Amino acid sequence: MGNDPSPRPGYDYWVSYAGHGKLINPELYEQGETRVVNGYMTDILTQRAVRFIHDSASQPFFLYIGHKAVHPEASQRNDGSADLSVKREFIPAKRHQGKYKNAEVNTVERYIATQDFSPLNESLAIRHMLEKSDERWYRWINSGFSEDTIRARAEMMLSVDESLGEIVKTLQNMDLLDNTLIIFTSDNGYFYGEHGLTIERRYPYEEAIKVPLIIRKPKTENAQTSSTIADTLVASIDLAPTILEYANIDIPVSMQGQSLHSVLEGGDKPAREAVFIEHFAHENPFIWTANIDYKALISQQYKLIKWNRYDNEYEMYNLEEDPGEINNLADEDVYKNRLTELLDQLRTETLNALGLPSGS
Repeated sequence: MGNDPSPRPGYDYWVSYAGHGKLINPELYEQGETRVVNGYMTDILTQRAVRFIHDSASQPFFLYIGHKAVHPEASQRNDGSADLSVKREFIPAKRHQGKYKNAEVNTVERYIATQDFSPLNESLAIRHMLEKSDERWYRWINSGFSEDTIRARAEMMLSVDESLGEIVKTLQNMDLLDNTLIIFTSDNGYFYGEHGLTIERRYPYEEAIKVPLIIRKPKTENAQTSSTIADTLVASIDLAPTILEYANIDIPVSMQGQSLHSVLEGGDKPAREAVFIEHFAHENPFIWTANIDYKALISQQYKLIKWNRYDNEYEMYNLEEDPGEINNLADEDVYKNRLTELLDQLRTETLNALGLPSGS
């Protein structure tokens, strides 16, 4: 959303904030007006979500709430770059500060880029030079990695946990819970030293692209009541068709993604052999990530990464044998046929994403 908090199409009620916003006493853009609201951001958004449920209970409604926690106090310029003059601070709600001050934290030792060329190593080399030459960058980068930061972010999550509990309690008290589809997920994961990374969540490695997904479906007459774990490949684009099917709304033929309705009701899994992801570095928050355009294909066993701005630069991993994505198999002769198969599949998925026939 960048620094533009104005309403997006389709919403009857809209509350947002510019850029990263503030955790304490934030300035909110609400229904066309901007004003400072006293309190902690997570609590403020929760209060508005609960009020929306009360106001909308007489008819079907859709509520989306995206919390600022666990993001820090930070600032982004209009061109997408980071404003180093603003200190990055991870601030929990006052009632949660210090809850995990004595908690043990397991961090991964960061490594510096080796001399072997790869897009990742090139980026890390640039970042390392910035860290050495500009203390502001050093503080920014390492503030996302320290043990104190990890503890603070865990404390920030306590308010998100309370928020979800408050929303569920509201639905329950209003006798709406069993007729509501609840989806808990996130937009990205995070690095705490894996692959030498910290704040660069745009890379296609498992720690960044995997997100939690917990779904509570509406109660039906013959539905199972126990919780289950579905071992199936899911992409974020699957959520929209899932919501439409549960709302008994026709899914447009042009809509990407596959409904998870069958999986949630104990039926067949979607016929998804792999997940296709892509990233284009049109936004430039960090200098060293300017060239990380990529397409990637992830199956249950393999991952293929194609770096768009480099000729014939690929990474391929066996996720079953190498979940940490340490050993790049793309240049090994024994995997040549597998690489060709994955490249063909990546081409098909790319064309499908563009709405083009894969045979063209």
